[in-house]
Amino acid sequence: MTVRVLYFSSAADLAGVQQETLDLGGPCTLEQLRARIAQRHPALSPLLAGLLWSIDETVAGPHEQVRPGQTVAVMPPFSGG
Repeated sequence: MTVRVLYFSSAADLAGVQQETLDLGGPCTLEQLRARIAQRHPALSPLLAGLLWSIDETVAGPHEQVRPGQTVAVMPPFSGG
């Protein structure tokens, strides 16, 4: 099962990539994916809990299921004005 992960702003800087495709081996939750990303990109690990996550352009919580072919975005909090 593969998913595409997009990293934005400081998340991309710390991960060292703007996007990557991950093979998860099977269904998982966003929380499980977050743990895998923490192992893969240790510099990003301390910030993962405070980042915003979306699945296919919809904000998602830690217990959301990640399915094959979906796109997960990892974004630092932002403000508007």
